Amino acid sequence: MTQPIKQTRLNIPDTSVNRDKIAYAVAHHVVTECMTDEQVRDLAIQHLEDGYNESNYSILDLAEQVKMTKIKENNADFYPEQALHFTNLQPSNSGETYFYVSARDYHTNIVKEEQS
Repeated sequence: MTQPIKQTRLNIPDTSVNRDKIAYAVAHHVVTECMTDEQVRDLAIQHLEDGYNESNYSILDLAEQVKMTKIKENNADFYPEQALHFTNLQPSNSGETYFYVSARDYHTNIVKEEQS
């Protein structure tokens, strides 16, 4: 004898508007009550990185984004002339490149467009 299939009935309509509101409420709860600041930061970084990859941004697009994105108020570490920089990780020319954002020494190893 087979068991009858259980059906759950919700007391709210299953609409896209309600799902959006519930998704926000659950996400807000998870971020504020369940995750550490470091986990939230890592998740935000991963979300942005995934978005950049899905949008197929070029290196130049990303370098421009660094310049165009407004910096938090009272952040003394960065200035409007900030840039995306690169350097080799090891002086042994291992081929690995490290990218970072900085306002210091912004004339060396800046990612920029060059005419060919």
